[in-house]
Amino acid sequence: MQIVDLHCDTISEITVRNEALLNNRRHFDLERAKKAGICLQIFALFSSSREADSSLREILIQIDKFYHELEQNYLRVFQILGSNELQKVGQTDKIACLLHLEGAEAIGTDLAVFRQLCRMGLRSIGLTWNYSNQLAGGIAEGGNAGGLTRYGKDIIKEIERSGILLDLSHISEQAFFEALDYYNLPVMVTHANARAICNHPRNLSDEQLKVLAENGAVIGLNQVAHFVKEGKATLEDFLNHAVYISDLIGVKHLALGSDFDGTDSLVLPGVEAYATLEQGLHDRGFLPQEVEMILQRNALRVMKRVLNAI
Repeated sequence: MQIVDLHCDTISEITVRNEALLNNRRHFDLERAKKAGICLQIFALFSSSREADSSLREILIQIDKFYHELEQNYLRVFQILGSNELQKVGQTDKIACLLHLEGAEAIGTDLAVFRQLCRMGLRSIGLTWNYSNQLAGGIAEGGNAGGLTRYGKDIIKEIERSGILLDLSHISEQAFFEALDYYNLPVMVTHANARAICNHPRNLSDEQLKVLAENGAVIGLNQVAHFVKEGKATLEDFLNHAVYISDLIGVKHLALGSDFDGTDSLVLPGVEAYATLEQGLHDRGFLPQEVEMILQRNALRVMKRVLNAI
């Protein structure tokens, strides 16, 4: 069965390591992804710098790497820029690629930079990466984190107007709820799990999950081991989150967001192991049509709704 994955950091990793997207020693490459059934992968751009100019420089270098890899692998991949390309997902042997910005430090305080990044192919954005910035509070700052800034509210309206996917991973709880008041399209939380199963700040509370359901959103289940379980995490522990969230808010809000190449310790060793996930979901009681929803249909529903808005 074909799979949509909402988050990997592979472009950032292979840029730093000067490796290729086709075949490498990271969690994800195109050869293994194709064999595992990946039909669409969201690739994150990430800079650890919290200063706008240096962050933007790193992001631009990663964008250059992304396009270089697209050119080198044009027979294997295609880029999603809008609804026309999205219609081709699953209708071709090529893997669809969508470009995401994880943390918005690079755009600084100028909407022109955001618009230019969109012209360069950006189709998804997460406002923060753990720490507060010019747009919003970050989840790593706990109760000291604020909500959306005035500029954050402005940029959300620009994101919506532009038909760009909004990712609420890594954001403070206050900013999470405020963002849903300002963005009138379905959101995504591309890589997180249920806090009731694993009490990690990056996971979502039941209240957050219920609000996501009201929004029509999806949450991409995260494979990072310490977001799955305290101590050694297995595939069964990962599937516990799928069962819990589907029981709480419905299976139509579940998707996959591996976080491949975002950390060393994942539940699955790499993208090749996605080939085992379908049977794992069946074994936990999900019906065939529900498995298809989790693996691809739910994520595609939100993407079509947002990308069709432009």
